Amino acid sequence: MVFLSVAYYLLWAINFYLILRKKEYKIITILSWALFFVLFASTSATSGDAYKYKIDYEYGAFGSNWVEIGNEIIKWVCKAIGLSSYNQYLIVLFLLASILLFFGIRKLNGNYHIIFTASMGFIIPAMTVAIRFFFAFSVFVFCISYLIKGERIKYIIGIIIATSFHRSALFFLVFLLTETVEKYKQNDKIIRRIGYLVGIVSVLCAGYTLIARKLPFLSLISSTILRFIPNSESKVEAYFGSFTRLGFLIMFVVYIVNLLFSRYMMLNAQSGQYEDDFIRLSSFVYTINLLSAILLPLTIVNLVFFRLYSAQTIMNCIVFGDYCRIRKIKNNGKYSISISKIGFLFFLAVLTWCIPAFFQINSISISNMIMDSLFVV
Repeated sequence: MVFLSVAYYLLWAINFYLILRKKEYKIITILSWALFFVLFASTSATSGDAYKYKIDYEYGAFGSNWVEIGNEIIKWVCKAIGLSSYNQYLIVLFLLASILLFFGIRKLNGNYHIIFTASMGFIIPAMTVAIRFFFAFSVFVFCISYLIKGERIKYIIGIIIATSFHRSALFFLVFLLTETVEKYKQNDKIIRRIGYLVGIVSVLCAGYTLIARKLPFLSLISSTILRFIPNSESKVEAYFGSFTRLGFLIMFVVYIVNLLFSRYMMLNAQSGQYEDDFIRLSSFVYTINLLSAILLPLTIVNLVFFRLYSAQTIMNCIVFGDYCRIRKIKNNGKYSISISKIGFLFFLAVLTWCIPAFFQINSISISNMIMDSLFVV
């Protein structure tokens, strides 16, 4: 317990330190990923969803009532090659997801130290619990470059695959409303306005949901989900059949800080002497932040939607990493004063993700993640 805790917090601090020092060390990235791998694959699975996943994999306890075809295929392959243990299945799932994440982040020139710094507070502990969503999210990261290039069909196919692992990945189809980057079009201003409109409507819906304690268009949302994903009645009831108390305020803070962070990067890119590709990328990601407002009313209903905010943060980190790289080149290895303001917003975004860990939303925290490891139990 002590060793894993020290290693985790030390690597988290080193990743943050390397951002400040404008350095990149592959060994730290590898060690951070290796620790994530150990904690992900060594879960004892004695409670919560992890326990359900374990008994379903090892004993088929849930049968056809808990089937998502993509996950079922990987389970079938694992069992076919003799992997009878749930933890062996987790190793395969993690390695496949890691490959997708690696290529997805590399295609976007992401900075791994920035991504680890932002995610080690809560996102990584959450992913060790939400294993199917972790894989679905990895598919999203891998496919987002297609959307940036304007290759929407490839992106849609990717999200359909992601949905075959976790139904909530359907949310990522909302990002089809973003403007493209490499295939710039004049009507992208119209798309941006649509983003603003969606954001405003979402905020109004959140206000209505908070006051009326009822999600607007609930019957329409439920019927649409059931039409495209049959046999999901239990999931729909679980997601939309209850209301949170004040926990949603935590995710509101996460959303607002990330939105401000993204907006400042976009405005800074537009006001400086940057290449068109970076300006459009920052604009693209800002639109993603606007569209993520759809999550606000959903979070009031159920905090389980917190995991979808990961897309907003990771995309912001990718833009921030590209921004740091450009500023370093422009200033001969030194950042200007403007980067310190963006750096502060990034640090604030990191802190906001520590809040749900502090309050242990859905029993998720760094300490719980480590305590659940087979190396501790």
